[in-house]
Amino acid sequence: MTIAQWNTASFGPDYRLAPLAAVNETFTWKLPAGIAPGPVTIRATVWYSRVVSSVAEHLKIPADEIERVKMSEHTTVFTVTKG
Repeated sequence: MTIAQWNTASFGPDYRLAPLAAVNETFTWKLPAGIAPGPVTIRATVWYSRVVSSVAEHLKIPADEIERVKMSEHTTVFTVTKG
């Protein structure tokens, strides 16, 4: 969210996570044509940001106060087989 958005009367959906909330997400994608058979590793990482970078820059917040915090990471491995 930017400073300009803070000053609006209303805006669209709020996708931020509520405190202590757990959200399951599902993602689907097509594998590239001609991908070689074998293992594929997918890693997803959730980062927490105390303040949006554009706001931090505008307010000149010191870098050590706006460092992202790694909240969670999950790795999945699947095997591509020749079809």
